[in-house]
Amino acid sequence: MTDRDCTIRLNTLRGILTETTLLEKQSQGIESKMELYKLLQKRQKACTAAAQEFQDAGREDLVGKENEQIGVLQGYLNEFDVLSTDQTETAIRDLVTWMESKGSHPRRGTVRKQLFQENGAFHDKIVDDHLVTTTINDLVKDLPPLKKKSKKEREKARSIAQADSSKDDTHLAQ
Repeated sequence: MTDRDCTIRLNTLRGILTETTLLEKQSQGIESKMELYKLLQKRQKACTAAAQEFQDAGREDLVGKENEQIGVLQGYLNEFDVLSTDQTETAIRDLVTWMESKGSHPRRGTVRKQLFQENGAFHDKIVDDHLVTTTINDLVKDLPPLKKKSKKEREKARSIAQADSSKDDTHLAQ
């Protein structure tokens, strides 16, 4: 490894460290592998955008530096064990099917929460967030929307629930 390679790697790591420190000061420190992976992706996208801007401005020297940083970041990103597209889509499809079989109406937020919670399929795993979002949207958009209850229906359900609870209270008192 040449001195130039070491300098580029060092500058890239300094940028990552700076961003990590900034996140910690904002009470949003990196707590999982997924968050670190997202940070590295974000830095890579920023370097790609900067390289394009330098290209447009005719600054080939700066384009080269940005491309070298992109290479370093890609090397780190390749070290992560990311779930494949098939594994991701299958896990989401299985969860949505299971939720439907239980009579639950899967919602985007509910599906996502179940996937990433402690015993969920994606807990402590690295997945392509864009793929997760698009797959959930594709599967959930085809479901019929939930019918919202009118104010009268909500009041009627509340009065029935109160009547049932008062019956339980009188039964317990006897």
